[in-house]
Amino acid sequence: MIFTNDVIVTSAFELKVDSLEEPNNTFYTMGKDIINFSSLLATLKLMILFGFPKILKLIDIFFAHNKTTEYFHNTITETIKVREEKNIERKDMINLLLEARKGHKTEEDNAIETEYVTVQEDSYFDRCENLLFFVAGFDTVSIALCCGAQELAVNKDIQDRLREEIRETDKLNDGKLYLRCIIKYEIYGHEILKKWPPILVTDRLCTMPYTIDPKYPDEKPLHLKVNDILWLPISALRTDEKYLPKPEVFDPKRFSNKNCDQIIP
Repeated sequence: MIFTNDVIVTSAFELKVDSLEEPNNTFYTMGKDIINFSSLLATLKLMILFGFPKILKLIDIFFAHNKTTEYFHNTITETIKVREEKNIERKDMINLLLEARKGHKTEEDNAIETEYVTVQEDSYFDRCENLLFFVAGFDTVSIALCCGAQELAVNKDIQDRLREEIRETDKLNDGKLYLRCIIKYEIYGHEILKKWPPILVTDRLCTMPYTIDPKYPDEKPLHLKVNDILWLPISALRTDEKYLPKPEVFDPKRFSNKNCDQIIP
């Protein structure tokens, strides 16, 4: 969590934070507060959030405590105000949000409008959207890193192979591990997320009528309407042998350039 907190703060606000040396800094303590579901009230909020989102909005209960929501809201609002007044541009998430507010569109934005797309991201965080980037990365990356460390610990042959690859790359680049040098290790990340997805399901909102045809004789067509919410079972799909053989085995080689074409999309 300490590492992911500092990365998010740097990429979002272009601020330098060292949570290892200063574990009580405001960003880190507020971040922990957002994802704290240890109390009965927090668990209840989470259940209402996913089960009855409209009720959540009516009674005005949030994921985080009001002080946490207010802190992030004020921080982002003040940062945006200063940048607009002084015409400051930086390579971080705040700048991306400002560009989006101006109506700038990327190629991906334009692709959303094609006739083939029938779903869009469905977010229940309408009132807390300023927190979403923080919530989405703070705990999920920590979980993935911890699970990856565990897999390397119990699979010594893979750990040894990875260590040797890093040493070879280090020698070839005079001790400078540039991003282009370490992209090859992305295959380990794919396998970690395949076996240990931090988020078990994701949801999408249907934007146009669509029918899923029956696959078996005793099934009926499933007619999706506009605004229907779809739940996609990430964990179930990634542990289905129809798509990934021996899903319980930690095998990064399945995502190598040589083998990735064999994976069923």
